[in-house]
Amino acid sequence: MPRLLPFLVCLAALLAAPAAASAAPDQVMTFEAPDELMSDADRFDTLREIQSMGVTRVRALVYWRNFTAKRSSSKAPTFDLRDPDAYPEGTWGLLDRLVEDADRLGIELQLTLTGPGPEWATKKRHDGLTRPSAKQYGRWVTAVRSPSARPRVAPP
Repeated sequence: MPRLLPFLVCLAALLAAPAAASAAPDQVMTFEAPDELMSDADRFDTLREIQSMGVTRVRALVYWRNFTAKRSSSKAPTFDLRDPDAYPEGTWGLLDRLVEDADRLGIELQLTLTGPGPEWATKKRHDGLTRPSAKQYGRWVTAVRSPSARPRVAPP
């Protein structure tokens, strides 16, 4: 029996271990590379490298503060924030190029619209984080998703 004990202990350990699960054939693999995707110099090569790993979807964080007007000002812009064409020239360029590059490679793009926001949209007006205005954020989201803002973000 003493010789049989180590064998039984190993057998019990193997039986107690969970079995490996197989991935579903329709499972989607998503990748996130926040700095590289928002860099004109690195984006296309990064997307190709990600694609070579079998990735079919890329998630990009779209920070409100980076795609708005007067981001460091304590005063909100005076134009209609729901209108993407009212934003200063160049506001959407980086985001548009990301969408175009992903589309060119056939990679699905999941854009996550998130904070921090511009200083003018937060309660303390200096950190972009403290009690952001839901109303102003909603207006910005409307601009990002607007049909005239193509190719930015398609409605879900």
